[in-house]
Amino acid sequence: MPYRLRDRRTALFLRTCKRGRNKKGMDDSQITGTASSYARKYALNGLFLLDDTKDEDSDECRKYKENKSKAESAEPTQPAAFKPATAQQIHKINEYIMAYAGMCEGASEGDIWNTLKKKYGFAKQSDISKELAERITKQVETWYKKKKEA
Repeated sequence: MPYRLRDRRTALFLRTCKRGRNKKGMDDSQITGTASSYARKYALNGLFLLDDTKDEDSDECRKYKENKSKAESAEPTQPAAFKPATAQQIHKINEYIMAYAGMCEGASEGDIWNTLKKKYGFAKQSDISKELAERITKQVETWYKKKKEA
């Protein structure tokens, strides 16, 4: 019996969607097929938490693919060279983290590193660039000074 109940709901949905018979260039079977296809798509997206922002049928997707192929055929641009943080920069960050962790109850150096990893989007210390090291140093220094003043 549950199958028939679900079938009735689907039929009711399709009948409701089929009312828009004024669709230019579409007959009843195309309207029904479109409604059924999108209903199934959005039901599965909701069920499996899928991202539906890239709809293959949309104009935006077609335009994106055209622009991407034009960009690929153009001269390739050189990616910015990764300049890893120096040992002195990493050492300075570690010093601030050790001092800050010593001032905070229940916070370890690892906890602070994990917070920085989430905030700045790096996985390990070797992923830190010179520029990012400067930003991290300023951040931890700010935390340290605020905690010291409190």
